[in-house]
Amino acid sequence: MSTEDRVDSIQRAQNFDDLHDAMQGFLEEAEGRYPALAQAATLKACIGGSAFAQAVGELKQYQSLTGETYPDVHRVVEAAAAKHAQLSGTNT
Repeated sequence: MSTEDRVDSIQRAQNFDDLHDAMQGFLEEAEGRYPALAQAATLKACIGGSAFAQAVGELKQYQSLTGETYPDVHRVVEAAAAKHAQLSGTNT
């Protein structure tokens, strides 16, 4: 799935099940595009556990450690964090 399609799917989510469905397969796609992410255990755990706001911070920290950037991953995780906050009734 393209980054744009995934972000659109996230933004259309009406509930947590929809958000989960929108994120289905994301980690595998991200690792396929950016193999170094296979080493980002904490980031992957956050995404897998739907802790998207925490995942944003973990991604930033991982980027600092590696000196790499993962713009597609950042866009998707930011969108998921914002949607999760909206569905929860909180602000990020």
